[in-house]
Amino acid sequence: MTRPNSTIREALTAVASARRLDLSYGEFERAARDEHVRHAIYLDALHNAPSEVERDVIAGVLYDPDLAMRESVLASHFDDVALRMGSVEEFEEWADRIGDLFADSPFLWSRLHEWKLLRRVAAGMGISERELMDSSDWLQRRLSDTSVRPAVLRLLAEHGRTKRVRATAQRRLS
Repeated sequence: MTRPNSTIREALTAVASARRLDLSYGEFERAARDEHVRHAIYLDALHNAPSEVERDVIAGVLYDPDLAMRESVLASHFDDVALRMGSVEEFEEWADRIGDLFADSPFLWSRLHEWKLLRRVAAGMGISERELMDSSDWLQRRLSDTSVRPAVLRLLAEHGRTKRVRATAQRRLS
């Protein structure tokens, strides 16, 4: 374990403050030194954050210097919220409310946008061929595994980026 830097401490403090978490000195020190502990604290804080403090918790997580860990935490949070929210409109309102926080994070901005596309397709709404073809491997895999729309599956079977996407979409069309 490495010695925690001040940025990690500031990120933890911001998340704990936004969520009014009462971390003991030992818990705080353990989290500051171990990204796995921080990861769990961040996920729990996000999962249980009331909507009025969620932006502050996200901002705290984004302040953590460990790029892979913060992207993993926030991508997991997107997954959780996308699966919890009832309607496409509700999810899109939520995504629009927090989207500006990811202006400096191409991966997170893209993942949030692709969750909007995935939710639209699942609800039977349209998605352009261009959006589908420009989407990431992640979105194409999700759609080839879950979409019930023949037009989407046909497009993926013919033009999906990977062999796995093309084969899965073709199999699901049969």
